[in-house]
Amino acid sequence: PNTEHSGDDHGDSHDGEDHDGEDHDHEFESLSEAVKEIESLRDEIGEGFKGEDAEIAHGPLHHIGEVLIATEEMVAEMEDSTENKAEIQAAVKTLLDDFTAVDNALHGVDGGKEYSEVSESIDSAIETLKANAE
Repeated sequence: PNTEHSGDDHGDSHDGEDHDGEDHDHEFESLSEAVKEIESLRDEIGEGFKGEDAEIAHGPLHHIGEVLIATEEMVAEMEDSTENKAEIQAAVKTLLDDFTAVDNALHGVDGGKEYSEVSESIDSAIETLKANAE
């Protein structure tokens, strides 16, 4: 998978794959709607890594990548005058970087990180999003 998340190039070899049996788009109406899905997937991924089989987290890990890219695009379309837009964008980028690093570790790619190494950063970024989603 593409590990670079800069600019508008979000090439991902998993586009169009349906990992959870549900076919739904990621056209979020609001940041709070996106945050709910991000939190749910984060919890699923965290539980997967707590167990014996990290492979359980693999599907949700790819799904959260799609959700985060959709969230990033939604935030980019917000008015530039939106309070804390830069902070929201930074939090989404942190999540993309952290979850990409975890996915890389599952695939044995150099620079990958264990979920435990980035979980605090992930939780902090989600709290930032939640604070701005009120």
